[in-house]
Amino acid sequence: MTATPPAPPQDYRLADADSARRAMAEVAEELAAAHAIAQTGGSVDLSGLDDSVAVICEAALNFEPDAGMELLPALLDLARDLEVLSGEIRRQQASARQRQEADEAHRRTRAVSAYGRPPATPPVKD
Repeated sequence: MTATPPAPPQDYRLADADSARRAMAEVAEELAAAHAIAQTGGSVDLSGLDDSVAVICEAALNFEPDAGMELLPALLDLARDLEVLSGEIRRQQASARQRQEADEAHRRTRAVSAYGRPPATPPVKD
């Protein structure tokens, strides 16, 4: 059985383009904070972000066409910010994988040198 994700709080419903802009500004601030954390190598928690973005997108679709179109540049900015953060997280993950692989290779090398066969000595001539 799968759990249903929690719905955004009732007071987070967006009644007009101004409330949608405020919500997008909040999401942009969250993304900026997450990016700063990711740049320092910290762990980023983006839980709930998808719900916030879904509410904003749903609201934009329900506004009058002109009001919804006014939000498009800000939505595109959010998409760009998400892509930047995604790239930072991908770089962080790749770097962590490389460090892990280097650590494993170093451990193998140490194990071979500690437990491997001693070097062969040439036979002594009579």
